Amino acid sequence: MKQNLTSIKIVAYFKGQGIVNFDSTDQKWMLNESAGASIVTHDNTKIGKAAYRVTEDGKIARTLKVSSQCIRQAIYHMTHNPNIMYSPALFNDYTSSNPAILMGYMYANEKRGAAKRKSPLTVTDALEISGAIPTFNTHSNSGDRNDTSLYYVEEIGTTRFECSMFIDLSELKHIVLSDTFSRNSVFPDGEEAFKTALRAKQGEIQDGYYKMVGEDGTVPEYGVELSDDAVVKLVNDLLSHIKQLRIVRANGYLEFDSMKFFSFENGAWTPIDEPTDFSVKSSYVLLENQEEAKKLHDEVCNTAKAELNARKTAKDEEKAKKAAKKSAKSK
Repeated sequence: MKQNLTSIKIVAYFKGQGIVNFDSTDQKWMLNESAGASIVTHDNTKIGKAAYRVTEDGKIARTLKVSSQCIRQAIYHMTHNPNIMYSPALFNDYTSSNPAILMGYMYANEKRGAAKRKSPLTVTDALEISGAIPTFNTHSNSGDRNDTSLYYVEEIGTTRFECSMFIDLSELKHIVLSDTFSRNSVFPDGEEAFKTALRAKQGEIQDGYYKMVGEDGTVPEYGVELSDDAVVKLVNDLLSHIKQLRIVRANGYLEFDSMKFFSFENGAWTPIDEPTDFSVKSSYVLLENQEEAKKLHDEVCNTAKAELNARKTAKDEEKAKKAAKKSAKSK
């Protein structure tokens, strides 16, 4: 029997050597505070990113980390190209792809508004758990040794990191296609072309007007939902990319080691096997009377737009009056 899941927690472990994620030089003050001594005194210093906390005895503890953004970037090696928004074909090709659906995106256009999708994947910083002790070593560029050529680098040997990831399966399954709550995944009038691209890449979809489960008295929101089979394929694709994760720098690397899985059941995270097949308990419900839902949606949204335009017109008129009054005084 398939498990009916709302979310999945992944605890991923990475191993490597050296530091792959450096921080700004300003963090040397926090490092010195945590050490209780002026370990770093030179501005020309490369310091690994770290998390800081106050211990029970009032001291500052420091733990090396790889930032969540660095981990997210390494999963799919995504690059943000704003120019694709000017080509409907390129835009729909990308926004219907696995990386875009899983990792989210934000494209803003002054005339067309914004097309955005919040990522259903949450990634925490990866914290160093092996207890390896970092050191600072002196390096130099070619030429005479002076304050410019000498620099200092934090270094460490074999490392092991732990990172938590959370997949909201309901948000992964659901894609918004209206601007009811300012979270439209496509630009206005681009819904049909996007749905065509989505079907080509993700299979059958269910489109219509939805509400969140238990949210009575709210405005319906137009959108689509992927099939459970499509969600399973997306999750398996994500897991495949996490297992292939590898970050390589000049003096260090980090790569995937292992992972554990949990589902949220009865108010607690419960261990599960790798989720290769499951059904999704969606937080959205497709409204039974679609005609009434559309009518209510259009009525509320059109009224809101009319009021917004009226306020903008009044504001512009007020600005024009003030400008005219100021001009008259200056004559």
